[in-house]
Amino acid sequence: MSNKESLIGLRMMSSRLARWLVGITIVGLGVVGIVSSTGLPGQARATIGPAPQVALSGPDAAFFEYMAPRLDALLADARRLSVLGEERSRNVIAIRSGQQNVNDLLEDLDGHGTREPIPTRFRPFWNSYVEAGAALRDGMDGAGAAFRQFDWKMMERSLVRFDAGIQTLAEAKTVLYEAAGLAPSSASRGNSETVGGLPGR
Repeated sequence: MSNKESLIGLRMMSSRLARWLVGITIVGLGVVGIVSSTGLPGQARATIGPAPQVALSGPDAAFFEYMAPRLDALLADARRLSVLGEERSRNVIAIRSGQQNVNDLLEDLDGHGTREPIPTRFRPFWNSYVEAGAALRDGMDGAGAAFRQFDWKMMERSLVRFDAGIQTLAEAKTVLYEAAGLAPSSASRGNSETVGGLPGR
């Protein structure tokens, strides 16, 4: 076999290998997409329980009763996702489903705040929540972009941004509970959990 024939053969093998790798990547992304859309086992969702009893009535009571349990669930899901990052987990299904859990709860809370008037007493909470939600989304979006670009400095910045969102969310929860007339200790349950960083590697 001549050198020219050998070179042609190597190029053909390289081309087939490249197509195979692309195919594997597409299949892998497809599996992740199916898991995310069908709810197959991944990162379990936090349970949305009942709201604490408060001495409120009317729209104030309705707002608190909707927000409080979902805020607790959002904090729990965000912290679980952060732990995966701290552990540098490579469980793509758990990471993607964890991100979906956080996004779903953010959309739920955002939607309620858009559909219903924010009671005056809860305005400071809402402002803090909006700030926290923006940081969580920025962290997840940045981590995804950093992973695709293999930009680990960008990744670290995204992890810090995500953790800042968790901290602001915990503070917003305290503001919510205090505005509802509950002691700060009622809101601080679970707020001291250690957070690590949004996964992406």
